Amino acid sequence: MKTLVDADVDRLLPMPDAIRVMEEAFQAKSDGRLQAPPRHYVRFPTGALVFTVGGDTAQSSVVGFRVYNTFPGASEDGGVHPDRTQATMVFDSRTGTLQGTVLGTRLGVLRTSAIGGVALKYLALPDADRIGFLGSGLQASAQLEAARAVLPLKRLRVFSPTPAHREKFARAARDAYGLEAEACATAREVVESSPVVICSTVSGQPVLDASWVRAGTHVTTMGSKTVTSHEIDTAVAEQADRIATDSPRQLTGYDEPNLLQNTSAWNRIVDLADIVAGRTPGRTAPAERTLFLSEGLAGTEVLLAAELLRRS
Repeated sequence: MKTLVDADVDRLLPMPDAIRVMEEAFQAKSDGRLQAPPRHYVRFPTGALVFTVGGDTAQSSVVGFRVYNTFPGASEDGGVHPDRTQATMVFDSRTGTLQGTVLGTRLGVLRTSAIGGVALKYLALPDADRIGFLGSGLQASAQLEAARAVLPLKRLRVFSPTPAHREKFARAARDAYGLEAEACATAREVVESSPVVICSTVSGQPVLDASWVRAGTHVTTMGSKTVTSHEIDTAVAEQADRIATDSPRQLTGYDEPNLLQNTSAWNRIVDLADIVAGRTPGRTAPAERTLFLSEGLAGTEVLLAAELLRRS
């Protein structure tokens, strides 16, 4: 049995290839071939094991699951314990054979960012050369990598509450990609000047105001979206011309109701899979405001892991 780790993920599957695998996954979902139920929690007194299960038995015969946990997992210095990891298992649905395992955190980050890249490809202005970030963590860095794969980016603005964090993010974007990157003192500066805005925060309160979102802007929200904890407010969705998500079933798969339930925006949310497949329009005009609700489509980690195992 093959076992791959984070270094193998980075070595074997460049971002453009990961985005292609995700596009194929969304096509499979729209065709009814991808099984992708909401994530499942097995709860214990101090945390939970979380499973995302799925796959495509109709064409690729690849099925499996990813498991991660919510246990405290702190190291002695207060950071994440170095041995804390995730595991993705890939099976052949025709024989039941375990084909291999991918261990580590990089696969999950790659999956989420590659899905974000697909969303930008179909919802953002195709000639957008400026991007803004609210949040400057690991997922923001991965989303930038994905955005560069689908958009002709030249300039970047970023806001994070901690000045050192936003400066570090901007510096990394300049050094790695040669972008004109600026750390901003307010979120408003970022949103008002960016036709693409990526929100990847841990905030439980809205980090951007709907009045800052100009015509033609695309917003991706990756953080909390429940009634008691949300990084955007309902007005951002209510003014959007197009709202998409990667997993409509996951929107209602949490313990708390989604922020947008019982609002005028709720019935306008469409499946990104149907946009990719051409069954539903994505962006149809330059002035449209678009919104992507990133939830995490089950089964997609399994398909990425299967591609990694094939390449290895």
